[in-house]
Amino acid sequence: MLDKTLPYYNIIMKRYGGTAIPAYVLPDGYSFTSFREGDEKDWAEIMVSVGEFDDIQEARDYFEKEYLPYTRELQKRSFFIENQNSEKVGTLTNWWNYTDVRRDPSMHWVGVKPECQGLGLGKALILEGMKRMIAIEGDRDYFLHTQTWSYKAINIYIKAGYRIIKDEAFADYTNDYEKALEVIKDKLADQAILRRKVDFTVTEVCDPQTKSRYAEKVLRRLPEWFGNEKSLCEYVERVAELPFWAALNGSGECIGFLSVKIHYGHTGDIYVCGVLPEYHKKGVGKSLFSAADEYLIQQGCRYVIVQTLSETAHYEPYDKTRAFYLSIGFEPLITLTEMWDEENPCLIMIKSLNSKSN
Repeated sequence: MLDKTLPYYNIIMKRYGGTAIPAYVLPDGYSFTSFREGDEKDWAEIMVSVGEFDDIQEARDYFEKEYLPYTRELQKRSFFIENQNSEKVGTLTNWWNYTDVRRDPSMHWVGVKPECQGLGLGKALILEGMKRMIAIEGDRDYFLHTQTWSYKAINIYIKAGYRIIKDEAFADYTNDYEKALEVIKDKLADQAILRRKVDFTVTEVCDPQTKSRYAEKVLRRLPEWFGNEKSLCEYVERVAELPFWAALNGSGECIGFLSVKIHYGHTGDIYVCGVLPEYHKKGVGKSLFSAADEYLIQQGCRYVIVQTLSETAHYEPYDKTRAFYLSIGFEPLITLTEMWDEENPCLIMIKSLNSKSN
């Protein structure tokens, strides 16, 4: 239900191309079904039940004007969740808007009847909607307009990979970023969004070419750490096949990344990571490591290790690196001169994932 006790402000969200779609399962007794002729009545009932329209006729008039002329598109883009009695209890429509001459794919009208909320149907709708949109439009950026009244749904959108954007809008919508966040700041589940010194979102990346492109962009800006061309190229090549997270700024540009491996099914390994110099000490690295920790825990890992240059090498850039690792819960485990070479002794640091401190 919409919370109309709050001031109304527009919120613009975006799902960036390449963002991973989390796994989801519909509860027993529920199923997806695509729009068929006559379903506009069910759509109207759902929208009225969540407070988007005042009455059924108003909702039907809107639907018939905006969508019904495009019957073929509706059959591909609008769908429902049905219960075991074939009653439609939730809906989502994947559509588009024009921003001047630019055509922007966007998510329209998500709703689940109040008596069925809290069952995970909203999450399933959104994630299924993303899969269907990718099948139609390709894996590209998608917009979403919402508002402060829908803060409960915003929490679901964020978990699904959408992010609140600050300096961009689409169609004829205004972006009330500052005013909107002031209203809902205490209602967002991800409070880290509000504490960050810069506007960014961490997202898992699945596309191999995007992983390599992001990694190369960041690593080439960090010559103090990655000055060996052969090693840099090896990192860029290998991350394409590994779990990978990127930090994207408000313009959708990669400002940092992290990639992991898993050994023996229970020990995570930070394969390579980096953050652009201008974004150091702004929470980017910590957020990337936090995302990796959550993934490794889900995979059953009990520990995570990271390799870095030992303090015996007396190299200032890596003094900062080790200090960062210590700050997020890693501890020195062993120094190995035979892993790299005597001039570059390798320090292995370890952290327990059962008591992670970050």
